[in-house]
Amino acid sequence: MIQWRNSESGFGWVGRILHWTGVALVIAIYIGISGLDVPPKVYERDVVIATHNIMGWSLLGLILVRLTWRLRSANPVLGWRLSKGHERLVVTVHRALYVIVIATCVSGWLATEQTAVSLHDRLAMGLLLLLAAHATLALINMLVASVDDR
Repeated sequence: MIQWRNSESGFGWVGRILHWTGVALVIAIYIGISGLDVPPKVYERDVVIATHNIMGWSLLGLILVRLTWRLRSANPVLGWRLSKGHERLVVTVHRALYVIVIATCVSGWLATEQTAVSLHDRLAMGLLLLLAAHATLALINMLVASVDDR
């Protein structure tokens, strides 16, 4: 049975809910903004941008709650049987994800001029690349753990 708090070897249900809610929000944000090909000065464009902004603020709030929870909970990664290099990589990717999500959300809030919009777009692309790295590492960790359990 999954505990509500993180243990030394596994994530608790609160951490998992915060994680997967963040994943769902990021997916919704990227899918929602794909409707931005609507011409400027069209009502639908304003709705897409407003929805994107609301979801961005929601993601920022969620990531701050998640970061607070993370800082007050055990880090299961440190209890896994990983090499020091692999452990450092996993921890670094997690920290970078927090930084880039916060930076992307803040840059979106500041995106009232073209320079800020460009920065927001670049950070969003960096976030996608970092998420791909995170998912790849998670998959590798699952495969390594399943081999170790044999």
